Amino acid sequence: FPSHDRQAQNVHMRFGFSNVIDSSTNYSWFEQFSEGVGVTYATDHTPSFIKVGYAENASTSYAGVTYGKILDYTNTNKRPSTSLLNAADNNGAGYILNRGGYFRNGYGPINALDFFLGGSGATFTTNTRISLYGVK
Repeated sequence: FPSHDRQAQNVHMRFGFSNVIDSSTNYSWFEQFSEGVGVTYATDHTPSFIKVGYAENASTSYAGVTYGKILDYTNTNKRPSTSLLNAADNNGAGYILNRGGYFRNGYGPINALDFFLGGSGATFTTNTRISLYGVK
């Protein structure tokens, strides 16, 4: 999952089935986050993506990292889902995010992933890395 910096954007992901990325509004996601004080909750049941990561302000060099799992990505009897933990430096205050999501309209196996930033014209910065482990 993404490890990145210098973008004030959410990192989004879409699943691919039969080598075709699904960009329909068949996803759902939820998140719980905190910036040092209190906890906030948000959810969306009609987006065309799952939120997976977050990066800090474009005018800074604060680092952000996401660790996550795609559960049952090869199972044809379960809907593909994600479990994610995000953390970022927010000028020393810290930012932590617990996210999850799933594909509502179908079942695996997933054989492609599409990662992109949520802002108009946003791009990943130099040295952005997305690493996949345990793929069979």
